[in-house]
Amino acid sequence: MHSALSAAPDIDRVIEETRNTPFSDKIDSAIISDIGKIKCPEYAGTTDPRAHVRDFRLAVTKAHLSPALDWFASLEGGSIDSFDQLVSVFLKQYSIFIETRATEANLWKLRQGHDEPLRHFVARFREVKAKIAKLNDGVAIDAL
Repeated sequence: MHSALSAAPDIDRVIEETRNTPFSDKIDSAIISDIGKIKCPEYAGTTDPRAHVRDFRLAVTKAHLSPALDWFASLEGGSIDSFDQLVSVFLKQYSIFIETRATEANLWKLRQGHDEPLRHFVARFREVKAKIAKLNDGVAIDAL
């Protein structure tokens, strides 16, 4: 009995920590009518809570949110006041993965490898060409 009572303050602290999110009170109190692709299992309160936590983690994993969710959980409490702000800090965090558009210069830099078949080189050329918006055909032909 003593161990159960002495653990109670820790449980209260953990519960309070789970309430602390990066969202401001305005966003935190918003009602979400559809949670989208995460299908969270309901917890009836009559089974082992560890199973519920396990099922929740599986749902998050299936939604492929784990790394982003870890990052989100590390944000300072109450620091996010709008979706635009969330997008901004998210993009800053993961900006290294933003793909840049190809340019005409990328075509000019392509070189056929010494032993590379022409067919493979042309396939690589086409891949780069397809990534360039509004490419002038004359420029593409000259670069080839």
